[in-house]
Amino acid sequence: MKQVDYVEMAEKCAREADRMPPGQERDELLKKVKLFESYGKIDGWISSPGLQPPR
Repeated sequence: MKQVDYVEMAEKCAREADRMPPGQERDELLKKVKLFESYGKIDGWISSPGLQPPR
């Protein structure tokens, strides 16, 4: 997956969570939002052109 995919999935989960009443299911979606955002950041770091292989 690409960074953009993770961002889109986080936004989708956030929209779903906004429509739900407070509860366990909503909390799980909000956890997924944070995970997808983190995955997107990590993917951005990994695919950065500034990274060099170890010497």
